[in-house]
Amino acid sequence: MRIFVIIAVCAFIVPLVVSQSSESPQYKVDVVRTEPFPLLIGNNATVFFTVQNVGDGHWSDLEISFNPGGPFRVPGTEKTQWDVGEIFPGEIYSFSFDMRVNGDASPGTEEMTFRFHSQDKGISVEQSVPVAIRERNSVLEIEQVDTTPSLLAPGGRGKVEFTLHNTAKTPMYDVDVSMDVADDVVVPAGATSSLYVDHIAPQSRQTVTFPVKAKKSAEASTYLTTVNVSYEDDAGQLNTIEEKTGLSVGDVPDVKVHLDSKEVETKGTTGSLTLSVVNRGAVESRFTQLHVQDTEQFTLLSPSQIYIGNMRSDDFDTVELRVHVPPNTVEDTLQIPVSVMFENAAGETFTVNRTITSRLYSDTEAVALGLQERNTTIWYVIGGAVIIAGIFAYRWWRRRNNG
Repeated sequence: MRIFVIIAVCAFIVPLVVSQSSESPQYKVDVVRTEPFPLLIGNNATVFFTVQNVGDGHWSDLEISFNPGGPFRVPGTEKTQWDVGEIFPGEIYSFSFDMRVNGDASPGTEEMTFRFHSQDKGISVEQSVPVAIRERNSVLEIEQVDTTPSLLAPGGRGKVEFTLHNTAKTPMYDVDVSMDVADDVVVPAGATSSLYVDHIAPQSRQTVTFPVKAKKSAEASTYLTTVNVSYEDDAGQLNTIEEKTGLSVGDVPDVKVHLDSKEVETKGTTGSLTLSVVNRGAVESRFTQLHVQDTEQFTLLSPSQIYIGNMRSDDFDTVELRVHVPPNTVEDTLQIPVSVMFENAAGETFTVNRTITSRLYSDTEAVALGLQERNTTIWYVIGGAVIIAGIFAYRWWRRRNNG
C-alpha cells in the first residue's frame, strides 16, 4: 500500500538518520506505529512508517524497500518495495505493509531493516529501526487465593494470600494489588488496603499477603471479594486484572451429644435411651443429623439415622433410641457409638463422633439402688406351698387321732 501524504513529525519519534556521501541527500525512516502495539509473537501486524528527506538535496529515483529477516515474515502477495521517485528536502511520505512475527521469536527489541536505493547513483544504504516484541499471552494471573483460617470468625483476625503468576518470558513491573470486600465486613488489619511489588521475574510467582480482621457484627456468610491488580509489561503498557472470589466469615458450631435419660438398667431388658444434642457454639449448625451404629452389645429397635435440622446457638434437641440388651452381654457398660453430622454457614461439613456409655447393673444392684423393685413372686409361691403343706399335715394329724 502506498500513501503519498505529507505529515508532521511526531514529537516522540526519535529520528534515525542515514547519511550518505557529502553529495547525497539524507533520508531517515521512522516506524510511527504498529497494530497491534507492541508486536505480538506469532501474530500478524500492520506496520506504519514514514520516510523523510532531512538533507539539502534529493535523489530523483529513490526506491525504498523493507528487508524481511530475523523474526519478521511478509506474505508473498504483500508489497515490500516502493518506487518513491523524488522526495524534496523536508518532505515526509507515509507507507504501510502487513507482516507476521514468527512464533519462535523472543520477546524484547528487534530491528526492522529498510533499504534506500538509487539506480542512477548506484547507491544502496540500509537503516535499522528498533521495534518492541512481546508474547501474545504476556499476562500476569491471579493463580491462587488462600485464606487462613479458612473460616474467619466474627471479630477474629486472619490473612488472605494472593499468588500472582507471571506466565510471560519477560518481567512485569509496578504491580499494585488491592482488595475490596463487599459490605465492609472484613477490613485490612494493616495500614493499607493495597500492596505494591516492584517487579515479578519472568515465569515466576509472587505471594502478596493481606492481614485482615472481621468485624464483630459480621454475620456468618460468604462475602464477595474483588481483587484488582495493575501492572506494566516490558513494553511499558499498563494492564489491569479484576477477579472476584469469596471470603467466608463465621465460626464452627460446637455441637455436643450426651445421654439425657434411660430406661435400660440391666442386661436382658428392652427400653429407651434419650440423647440430648446441644449446639454450644456461637453460630448456627445446619442440616444436623445423628447416626447410631449397631454393636454386639445391643440391638437397635429404632431408626439409625435421625434428622434434626438447623440448630441455632444454644439450641438443643432430644433423640429417643429404643434398644434391647441381650442377657448374655459380657460387659457391664453399654457403649453406643453415635455420629453427629452438620454444616456451618459456609457449607463446610463437620462430623462429631462420640460413644455414649451407660452402666448395666445386676438385678441385686438395681434393687439396692432402687432402680427396680424386688422380685417377690418367689416368696408368694413359697408361702403358698407352706400353707398348702400345713393344711395337708393338719388333716392327716386329725384323721390319725380320730381313728
